[in-house]
Amino acid sequence: MNELVIDFKFAFQAAWAILTAALWIYIKHVADRLAAADSRAAALQTKLHAVEVGYKADIAALQTNGDNTMLLLREIRQDIKQVADKLDRKADK
Repeated sequence: MNELVIDFKFAFQAAWAILTAALWIYIKHVADRLAAADSRAAALQTKLHAVEVGYKADIAALQTNGDNTMLLLREIRQDIKQVADKLDRKADK
């Protein structure tokens, strides 16, 4: 009769093969997750750079707008002084 004899060596080799395959599947899974995390980190870095550039542009626009406002206020002050001087001259007459 042909009997299937499983000895310790055969069982150990089979278990070792199964464990090795499982380990490599796990390593592949971890590597895939790491690659996905790297791609998400790159996307977030790109978005962060866009926000930073936008923020700098907003700061520059606010500074320019503030400078323009100060210039307009100076012009208004000069115009008011001119009107006040004219009123003083008319009042002195």
